[in-house]
Amino acid sequence: FLHIKKSLKRCSSLTKGETLLQLTQAFTRVLCKYAQKLLARLPSTASASSPLATGLNTTDWHVKMDGDEERVACLIINTAEYCYETVEGLAESCVKLTDEPFKERIDMTAVEDEFSSVTTTALSKLVLALETKIDGALGQMARVTWGDLEVVGDQSKYVNDLSGAIADSIPRLGGLLSQN
Repeated sequence: FLHIKKSLKRCSSLTKGETLLQLTQAFTRVLCKYAQKLLARLPSTASASSPLATGLNTTDWHVKMDGDEERVACLIINTAEYCYETVEGLAESCVKLTDEPFKERIDMTAVEDEFSSVTTTALSKLVLALETKIDGALGQMARVTWGDLEVVGDQSKYVNDLSGAIADSIPRLGGLLSQN
C-alpha cells in the first residue's frame, strides 16, 4: 500500500485525467489478484462446505488443521481485514485526486468484496477445524442412550472433552487474530 500511495501521488502530480483513472483500475486488478492469492494460500486440508450443502456424509466433512495451518489462516484473516479497511481510503483518495468526468468511473467495491470473501472463507475454515476437534465427543454423546442412565453426575466426560478442545484452541487463535 505504501507503493500504491507513492504511485498515486506521482501520477496525480502529472495528470488527473484518464491516466490516473487507468492507474486506479490497475490497482483494482492487482488487489483482486492479491485477494485470490491469499485465498489460494489457505490450508488445503480445510473445506468450507457443509455436508448438507455438498450432499457429503458427515464423516467426509472433517477439517483438520495443525498449529501452523491455523496460524497461516489467522494471518490471512488479519491481512484481508487490513486490506479491506485500507481499500476504502484508497478509493476515496483516488476520487479526490481525479478530475470530474472520471470520478464516477472509480469503483473499488469489487476489491472490498474480494477481501471480505477471503476473511469469510478463512474464518469458516477455522470454525470447521474447531468443530472437527469436538466432533468425536459430540458423536459419542449422541450415541448414549440417555434414558437408560440411572445416575447422573455433576459433569460428564463429554463436557470435559468439549471444554478441553475449546480451551485449547480459542485462546491460541484469539491471540493470533486482530481485535477486529
